[in-house]
Amino acid sequence: GVPGGPRPYLTRSGILRGMGTSGQAIVAGYTVAVAIGFFLYVRTLVPGRVMRVLGGLLLVGGVIGAFSRAPWVGAALTFVIFVMLGARPVANISKLVLLGIVALPAVLSTRAGQVIIDHLPWIGTVDDRSVDGREYLLETAIRVFWENPVFGRFDVLLH
Repeated sequence: GVPGGPRPYLTRSGILRGMGTSGQAIVAGYTVAVAIGFFLYVRTLVPGRVMRVLGGLLLVGGVIGAFSRAPWVGAALTFVIFVMLGARPVANISKLVLLGIVALPAVLSTRAGQVIIDHLPWIGTVDDRSVDGREYLLETAIRVFWENPVFGRFDVLLH
């Protein structure tokens, strides 16, 4: 890193990552993703539409600020599951898909859209080694699981 500048683990592609008191950006992102789920559940208890919108935007900003892909996916899945469990799930999912189709070209035409594309696994150019390492980890975990599917390895502590 640059002397006096941010430490390398605080940035990704030169963009500062928020981590708050958690000490790590991914943990902060997951914490906010879980908070989004809780907020969706209790949002009707928040007085006033403006406060509900501001609270939701604050949480979305928090998960984006962590600049970690896995919490983004977790927050998106939390939202989709919440919509699927609500009233009229087919109509709401249809609206969500239509909104995504309309918004996707607009977002991708911006600088932020290009940054998002660069950080997508298997498509983007950032953190290729991280994706390769995770693929290897998954392959190894699947192999170990199938070697000992019921009780696991009895001699795991000896290795």
